Amino acid sequence: MACSKREFFRYLRSLSKFSIDFYKSAAESEKNKNIFVSAAGISNILSVILTGAAGNTKKEIKECLKLDDIDENTMLEEIEEITEFLSHEYGNTILKMISMICPANGTIIKDEFSDKMVKYYKTDIKSFGVNGGLEEIRQYTNSVVEKCTNDKIKNVIGEGGIDSSTSLIVVSACYFKGNWMSPFDKNFTIKRPFYTDKYHSTDTFYMSKFFKKYDKLNYTNSMILKSRLLSMDYDDRNFSMIFILPYENDGLEEVEKCLSYEKLKSTVDYMERREVDVMIPVFKFDSSLDTVEILKKMGITDLFDPKKIDLSNMCDGEVAIKKMVQTTFIDVNEEGTEAASATSVFIERQSRMSPASFHADHPFIYMIWDYDRSTPYFIGRYVKP
Repeated sequence: MACSKREFFRYLRSLSKFSIDFYKSAAESEKNKNIFVSAAGISNILSVILTGAAGNTKKEIKECLKLDDIDENTMLEEIEEITEFLSHEYGNTILKMISMICPANGTIIKDEFSDKMVKYYKTDIKSFGVNGGLEEIRQYTNSVVEKCTNDKIKNVIGEGGIDSSTSLIVVSACYFKGNWMSPFDKNFTIKRPFYTDKYHSTDTFYMSKFFKKYDKLNYTNSMILKSRLLSMDYDDRNFSMIFILPYENDGLEEVEKCLSYEKLKSTVDYMERREVDVMIPVFKFDSSLDTVEILKKMGITDLFDPKKIDLSNMCDGEVAIKKMVQTTFIDVNEEGTEAASATSVFIERQSRMSPASFHADHPFIYMIWDYDRSTPYFIGRYVKP
């Protein structure tokens, strides 16, 4: 039975709160670095593990995902609905997410868990048999991720990444591609300084455009986030890239400390269509983030302790998680965005609607936002070219 819309949005709010918390923890661990994370991918893989967890392992994951007040049946019904809209394609906008489990070295997955994976996560348990070759498993996993991410994430499991001690491979991959509703003209791409702090700068290329009349953008000033916010629509206007630009060149850390899902959603809800003079860096990079220490700081510890981990609802025998790495890719240019991964508010309103200026020439936060569900799928920060 499908869950009610009220329950559905409560569940999504929980995961959205986790997404912001995960970004903040990652930002604290990766100081002064460009980062780009798919919190949706991390929450998806943790939800898979949660379905097979028991005891204190299950309790810690539920608390971290903000799901401690939602029963398992509701959670699984929600996941089934979410899995459906995470296979989204509208015009040039594509959103895909997959989860996959491959047992290795003779690990036997319990039938009940396998049934849940098929029904709610729409994924099969890929078994290679007791004598399945480790290299075969590695190549299969990499090929599935490459297909999901349009070949942007390759070799997610490197040579030697699976050995005789590996009992399970759990993978989540997420991919987004979208063209701007109103693209930038490459002829107006300019080279200007980017201020990494109050005293230092380096030159980089900016896409620039004055959005007016029918091309107006959602924009606001947020006193509580000490930032200007801009929303750039994709051709599927349910999705946008939201930029959070601190007032001060060195204000990113302060903004990150006060950022929360509640503040963000309230601010986004108050944005208004404005004429805006926009200047945003053209950027493209990939990264790899070890999430184990980040998740430990967020309260998930038993999952990474061989003596305490309890996945008895997934499989029998002793298992251990050695690493959980997320690989991501982001490309923001004049045409749009391509991204992939593998795993009371006070608003300053303008008294008159004069054209606004949004020149992202110092460190800022950005995210791919689903307006229909008020959910961020990817979150990152840009601190230097």
